[in-house]
Amino acid sequence: MNFEDKVAVIQSAFQDLNKALNELCRDIWHEVDSTDLNAVSRAAGFQQRFVTSIKGFERSTVEILSLLSDRHLISDSESGLPAEWGETVPSKIKQGKSKVPRSKSIRRAVTVSPKPTLRPLEESALDDALDKISSLDPKAGASLLRHAVPAMLLAVARMIDRGELASNSIEFSVKLAEEFRDICRGLGIRAGLGAACQAFFDLRFSNFWKLKPLPGRSAEMRHTTVVENLNDLNRIVLSAKIDRNLYDCFRYPKFSKRLQKIIGDRFLN
Repeated sequence: MNFEDKVAVIQSAFQDLNKALNELCRDIWHEVDSTDLNAVSRAAGFQQRFVTSIKGFERSTVEILSLLSDRHLISDSESGLPAEWGETVPSKIKQGKSKVPRSKSIRRAVTVSPKPTLRPLEESALDDALDKISSLDPKAGASLLRHAVPAMLLAVARMIDRGELASNSIEFSVKLAEEFRDICRGLGIRAGLGAACQAFFDLRFSNFWKLKPLPGRSAEMRHTTVVENLNDLNRIVLSAKIDRNLYDCFRYPKFSKRLQKIIGDRFLN
């Protein structure tokens, strides 16, 4: 097998693996009872292991193809990388102009950003956080439960407070769904995984919650109203980001409990 054939095999393997992963995850979630959190947790763990594997393969593919491109063995247009990877490898690396050794450049391109540091906050930060929370409209979105959206906000606040959401890139998880379910149970409301997914999605109508779509899914996310299950949510949403000041206030012990109490008193009574 010559060199060009090996490159073609790499490209084909990545495309096949990505397609197989999507099909397998779709089949799994169709079989999972969304009201059984234990089954959901096992399925999510299974999916996460596959996602971790394919991400490792992605990193290897990016490095290999960028090395080949740098040596002018293949062009960027022939690399086979998805269009949304345009920023994954810096342009200087693609053009072979980087003065930094190749391996270091690639590692920096795919390294996760460090956790934000806890900065001292003034009372004005709390006032701004209160204004943000006051803007929440519990009726916005497609949630059928009146308390669903503020209950999801409270679940997020509790997990940030406990250090379980150490980065302001909030991914929907079984742990978050369980926190949401416990809050709803305390209100005498039965809420399953579907309600948690919808509430996570409907927080986008506030002025402090921004959803990040999966690559190529921006238009679909804008036109989506209802997410019935975790598969629907994971198909279009990668993560969410909360207002920086509000996030810091939820992390700040002096303010976090006060904000959680205000959410409960104002929206969950």
